[in-house]
Amino acid sequence: MNNKLQSKDLINVGVFTALYFVIMFASGMLGFIPIMFLFLPLYMPIVSAIPFMLFLTRVKKFGMVTIMSFILGLLMYATGHTWVPLAASIICGFLADIIFKAGRYQSFKHTVLGYSVFSIWLMGAMLPLWIMRDSYSKNKTNAYVDY
Repeated sequence: MNNKLQSKDLINVGVFTALYFVIMFASGMLGFIPIMFLFLPLYMPIVSAIPFMLFLTRVKKFGMVTIMSFILGLLMYATGHTWVPLAASIICGFLADIIFKAGRYQSFKHTVLGYSVFSIWLMGAMLPLWIMRDSYSKNKTNAYVDY
């Protein structure tokens, strides 16, 4: 088995990243309801698990999940988030890739653990509320930190 990423692998990454992002973005629209914003890290991984698990049926090489997470982080940055989701996505994606590889991309236990670690990247969108509170509170268009 060839362990190098081929063009069909990158096409799979692109297609499933787009599918994951669209489903994640659509379910994230509930975040406009202020109380639902707090529950985003809870329900978004559940909703987004469907395309990700389909993606895992295609993943057989190390690095595909890391590439997916990097693209997701770039998309979040491009849609107006800070650099924190980008950094969180890269770290969580790489750690998840290590876990999936340890289970040879087939172990149920490693799949659940890997997806749990991968899903932590969504907290990167909320971390600026805590670690960059002053700059968030200066932005009066942000309704989540009005206090």
